[in-house]
Amino acid sequence: DAAKLQEGDTIMENKILATVGGKAITQEDADLILKNIDKRAAAQYQGEQGKEHLLNELINQELIYLDAIDNNLANDEAYIKEVERVKAYVLKQFAVNKLIGGLAVSEAEVEAFYKENQDQFTQPESIRASHILVDTLEEAEEALKELKEGMAFGDAANEYSKCPSNVQGGDLGQFQRGMMVSEFEEAAFALSEIGQLSDIVKTQFGYHIIKLEEKNTAAVQSFDDVKEQIAGQLNLMKQNQVFHSKIAELKSKYPVEIKG
Repeated sequence: DAAKLQEGDTIMENKILATVGGKAITQEDADLILKNIDKRAAAQYQGEQGKEHLLNELINQELIYLDAIDNNLANDEAYIKEVERVKAYVLKQFAVNKLIGGLAVSEAEVEAFYKENQDQFTQPESIRASHILVDTLEEAEEALKELKEGMAFGDAANEYSKCPSNVQGGDLGQFQRGMMVSEFEEAAFALSEIGQLSDIVKTQFGYHIIKLEEKNTAAVQSFDDVKEQIAGQLNLMKQNQVFHSKIAELKSKYPVEIKG
């Protein structure tokens, strides 16, 4: 039946790879090692040779472990001290997870936060523009004359512009206010029609001719687009609140003295 099949599958997945001193080394042992090391380190254990190398590592570790037991290292004072240190660390982590791990926020809390903080979810006005950048006013006037006579903007950018964007027809991509120098920004955002050209604009970099490619007005992101982000933010806030509240309670129970 299904239960027996699942049990059989588990047994097959956790097959015994080797035995050392009568103790089995299983596929689960190997998988656990791979799960707890970084991807680059795990890469050396891929393929048949890698699997063999990993198994040899596990066998070597088990041999060292058995030898340590036989030599009574489990009762060594330094070992006992280290075990207690590790146990304390694990217990601390376990206690923190038990305190905040089960916390969650409701859909109603998320929606209320969204409604009360609309300004946080407003996408600012942005545009996409192309430009031609030259060193002199004369060059700019010549380029603008060519454009008004019908030359394609991309061709003019390739021919005249000294900006590296000339290889993509002068395209600067999308940008918001505050990302460009003020003179350029003012002229670019003043354009209203797609394909519209600016007058010649002077900045610290030279003389520009700007073409508007796209214009996106400011808009509020939808609840569905941001609800996961809000839930994560609220959950973190709730965890911090519960954690620090607990710490304040414990400080009144266990005096803390900081040595200067």
